[in-house]
Amino acid sequence: MLINKVRVITLLAVALCLFSTNAFAGETMPIDIPKTEALQKILSATNSKLKEVNDIGSVYEVVTERNDQKKVNVLYLTKDKKYIIGGALFDSNLRNITKERLDELNKVDFSNLPLDNAIVVKRGNGTKSS
Repeated sequence: MLINKVRVITLLAVALCLFSTNAFAGETMPIDIPKTEALQKILSATNSKLKEVNDIGSVYEVVTERNDQKKVNVLYLTKDKKYIIGGALFDSNLRNITKERLDELNKVDFSNLPLDNAIVVKRGNGTKSS
């Protein structure tokens, strides 16, 4: 039990060291980076394409999209382009940065949905009863 706590604390400390505090200000700067060999291997192995890359401080945020779906994934690439980090990334307040970004990327604008093609389920005569 103690070993697991030490591992979690160590992992969080490493994550904190990787990122500067300005990385979580919500501002991203789109950039164009060359596809490294490691990044290219991941893209081809997952049948994904590079959607966007943002500089978020000490690392790059790499957004990929599956070629056969509209599913996006967020990875992190170190500035020296030697390491790719996958999975959830937390800030010092234990806020899940990756989940927040994925929620933002996958947000659906309901005002643009074609409701005239929607399936309507009606129970009874369709009137509300109290």
